[in-house]
Amino acid sequence: MANNSDKIDNSELKLLIKKRGSCKAQLTQFETFLSRLDGCDGLSELLKTELGIRMKKIELLQSDFDKLQCEIELLSDNVDEAYADRDQFESKLFRLLSVAHGLLAARRRRATGGAGAPGGDGTSDAAEECRGGALVKVADKHGSLHTARLLLDNGSTSNFVTESLCEKLDLKRYNASSTVSGINNHATSTTESCDLAIQSYTDHIQK
Repeated sequence: MANNSDKIDNSELKLLIKKRGSCKAQLTQFETFLSRLDGCDGLSELLKTELGIRMKKIELLQSDFDKLQCEIELLSDNVDEAYADRDQFESKLFRLLSVAHGLLAARRRRATGGAGAPGGDGTSDAAEECRGGALVKVADKHGSLHTARLLLDNGSTSNFVTESLCEKLDLKRYNASSTVSGINNHATSTTESCDLAIQSYTDHIQK
């Protein structure tokens, strides 16, 4: 027969799981909002502002979720399941924030007429765009290094490069055909691939 302590723990665990469900619902709402933006031809100033506000809210949501999840993990009898719930939520959150940062960075490029337009050397917007990813060095076909921005998405299983960067580096292209699924199962197709050497922006680690 369960004692009073067990009953209190079970009741507290149920309440924590219910609160965690609210966090998951808010993340799903953010995903739905991003899926609507995915069909827009660029971001208006109003949508850009709304996206920024929603991103701040989601970043705070991660802290709220972490506090709840830590308590759930302490009370749960199935720790592996609790850890899996954490991994699923955080992977989705980081993926959606990466997409959101990418949308804002794309809008900044359009607003300035393309990456690096103000300075003319491709790096003048580096500090601004770094908020949406990491700065790296990429090699052209002659081995010369150029600055590029790498958007990190831990939910992706493939690597992609823009056609404009491929042309800038004058890389050899190969015929390829694949379908890529994104937010809300939105699908697009790729027809070419290339080999791209990437080097750390701050040291000599290369891939």
